[in-house]
Amino acid sequence: MTTPNTERIYASFKRQFATWCASEGRLAVPCSSDTLLAYMTYLIEQRALTPVSVNSHLAGIRSGQPTELAGLAEARTMLREWQARWSKQGGRQQKALPASAADVRAMVRTCSGFEPADLRDGTLLLLAWGTAAQAESLARIEIRDLQVASTGVTVSIPATVDGKPSLGDAFLARDEDTSQDPVFFVREWLSLLEEGGVTDGPLFKQINRHGTVLTAQGSTLLGRDSLRSLVQRRAQRAGLENWKKIGLQSLRTGSAVTRVDLTCDEDALAIHGHWRPASSIVGY
Repeated sequence: MTTPNTERIYASFKRQFATWCASEGRLAVPCSSDTLLAYMTYLIEQRALTPVSVNSHLAGIRSGQPTELAGLAEARTMLREWQARWSKQGGRQQKALPASAADVRAMVRTCSGFEPADLRDGTLLLLAWGTAAQAESLARIEIRDLQVASTGVTVSIPATVDGKPSLGDAFLARDEDTSQDPVFFVREWLSLLEEGGVTDGPLFKQINRHGTVLTAQGSTLLGRDSLRSLVQRRAQRAGLENWKKIGLQSLRTGSAVTRVDLTCDEDALAIHGHWRPASSIVGY
C-alpha cells in the first residue's frame, strides 16, 4: 500500500516517462522491454540521475503497468551496474569515450547481415561519424536531407531545435569497401523504406523483433536516446572493450579527434562539428 505522497511522486515519474515515450515514438503502456531499457539508458547516460533516483523512476513506471513490467530483470541489472559506476566515480558522470576509426569500422562490420536493422544501424554509424553531428541533429535527419551520388552522400544537417536553419551540408565520400561504404548503406536503407511506401519523414525508423520496419503514424520516430542505445549495442556486438562507454557522443568526439590529428586545424574542426570555438572538445 503506497502513501498519497508516494502516489504523487509516482504520477510525476509516469508523466515524465510518457512524455519521453511520445518524443521517441514509443508506447508507455504497455511498456516493452526495449522501451524500458532505452529509458534506463536515458536516465543513466544522459540525465546522469543518481542510482536512488533511477530506482524511484523504475518503481513509478512499474506502478503504471497493467501486468508485470517487461525487461525488469535487465533493468535492475543496469541499475546495479550504474550503482557500481556511480560509487567508483565518486558521484560524477564520466565523459563519453571517443571512438576511433577502427572502433567505427568494427561496429559497421556487425551490420554485414544486411537485414533491415543492419542497414539502418550501418547508415546511422556512418552518418554519425562522417558528419560529427549532435545527437539531436541526427535524430532530426529526414529522407529529404540526403542526396546520394556515385561519389558519396551529401547530408543537410538539421538544426537541433525547430525554426532554425540547417547547420550546413556534410559530404561522406564513397568507400571502395562495400562493407564500410556510406553510399551502399544509405541507398539500400532508402530503397527498403521506399519498398514499404516511405519516401519522406524521419530517416531512422523503429524495427520490431520480426525485422519489420514500423511505419504507422506515431511509431516511426527514433529519438536521440534510442539512437544512442543502437550505437551502444553495436559497440557491444563488435566486442569493444569499453562498449558501455560508447554512444553517439563517442562518434562525434572521436570523429573530431581524428580530424584534429590529421589536420591540426581546430578552427576547421569547430566548423565541421558545429562546436563553439572555445568548446570543451579540446579536452579530448
